[in-house]
Amino acid sequence: MTRDECLVAVGEAFDGAEVWAGIDSWTLTVESVPIRKIQLLPSFVKTHIDADGMSPAELTAMVSPQRAGAWQEVKGSFHLVLR
Repeated sequence: MTRDECLVAVGEAFDGAEVWAGIDSWTLTVESVPIRKIQLLPSFVKTHIDADGMSPAELTAMVSPQRAGAWQEVKGSFHLVLR
């Protein structure tokens, strides 16, 4: 899966919200209210993204239930780590 496919997949999990990440960063910012940030750890990227271990649809399915899950609030935005 490409990085752009990851951004679209996460956006779909948030009803089409805009999702972006800085250059060389796997911290995905979801433009929702409140702002949410999803950190993809290097091990997750290596096994699920780079190695095609997961499809965009599977990533959407993984993130969707997390919308109502436990997010850590940091400086007005909410954070989630995928390992």
